[in-house]
Amino acid sequence: MPIGSIIVKENYGEDKKTLMAITVMYRARGYDREHKDWFYIKYNPDGTVAKTPANKGSKPIYGRFSSCINCHEGAAGGDYLFAND
Repeated sequence: MPIGSIIVKENYGEDKKTLMAITVMYRARGYDREHKDWFYIKYNPDGTVAKTPANKGSKPIYGRFSSCINCHEGAAGGDYLFAND
């Protein structure tokens, strides 16, 4: 994906109807070259930035977020993106 690309993913609950979160990836030149320059952010349905659970420090989920990077670096093609049918 070219620099400036924005990927938006709706995350639904088990019922496939309840919106649980919205995750956004933005590719910004020079942001994080080691990880293909992707910036991550996860929003709650009300538009606030999601946070990790309290027992994990309750920190906002955005930027060079290790769990996002660790998951996405395994995507086929080496571009940090997954494709669904």
